[in-house]
Parts: sequence; structure tokens; C-alpha cells
Amino acid sequence: MTPLLSSLLVAGLIFPVISLLTTMGSLASQWRQKKYSSPVFIPFIGPVLLTSWVVFAHKPLWFVAIVWLADIGTLAFLAVSPQLIRDWWHRSSFHQDSCV
Repeated sequence: MTPLLSSLLVAGLIFPVISLLTTMGSLASQWRQKKYSSPVFIPFIGPVLLTSWVVFAHKPLWFVAIVWLADIGTLAFLAVSPQLIRDWWHRSSFHQDSCV
């Protein structure tokens, strides 16, 4: 494996691992101490780097789907995106101008 491929793999795995570990820590904190701590979600960066690794390493293309579905940070961001967009729209000046 070339240094570029190794770097892409390591860098691509860091972000999903951070998301996964902080999610597990948040759930453990909520379960044990009845307190909520926010997990750190870093969407898209890890899957983009890992997709590049899949392409450059000539791995099967179905790995791309696994890469994107295994990143909890990206999945969480996509799950809350409609609510974020709705909240942004209701508070934006575009929405206020169109209601007048």
C-alpha cells in the first residue's frame, strides 16, 4: 500500500471513529449519570476520504455504500438536515420578505 493510500485510509477512519466513540460516550453518560452530553459529529469528511481510498485502491465499488452508511456523523447530520433547513428558512430574511 502506497503512502498516499495509507494516509487516505487513516485520515478517513479518524472522523467516523471520533463520531462513534463520542456517541458511545454520550449514551453511556446518559445511561449512567442521567446527564446529556453531546457527541461530536463530523459529517462527510471521513466518507469522502474513504471513498477516495476505495477508488484509488481499486476496491469493489460496493465498499462506497458501506463507507457512507457506516459513518454515524454523516447519517446523524442527514437525519437532522430537514429540521435545520426548516428552522433556517423560518428565521431567514428571505422568508420574512416573502410573507409580506
